[in-house]
Amino acid sequence: MLYFGHPNLPRLKRDIVVFFMLFMIEVMGGSFCGWTQLNYSHDVYIMLLPLTYCVFLYTKAVRLPDSPVWGYLRKQSMFIFYIHAWWLVLAGVAFGESKHAFVHLGSLGVYLIALGLSVLTSHILIVLSWKEKFSYLKYLS
Repeated sequence: MLYFGHPNLPRLKRDIVVFFMLFMIEVMGGSFCGWTQLNYSHDVYIMLLPLTYCVFLYTKAVRLPDSPVWGYLRKQSMFIFYIHAWWLVLAGVAFGESKHAFVHLGSLGVYLIALGLSVLTSHILIVLSWKEKFSYLKYLS
């Protein structure tokens, strides 16, 4: 059972929806007005800051029950954080806009390939760390 210990959770949910809608309006409005183009990567959006703040407060307020799943997901998220950059580079060379690319899939295709390979690699590392032969992998997490 989830424990929602924060008294302002309904307000936080509402704020997340409002700031997400404002963020989408900002992104799409900027694109349609010609300020930005959707095929470029832009990291500076005004509504992203309050949206991120509200999501952070919401995730801080939610209490989950103890479970071994959370330990596994914590290890997996750490491995994904360390591994994803390597897979992004390799997938970008193999499937991106490189002259050595096998197929040009664009940035979304490269991202999805890197994401899948990062999740798979992290899962393999965790499962291998459970085996006696590869017990030294436990020290990575």
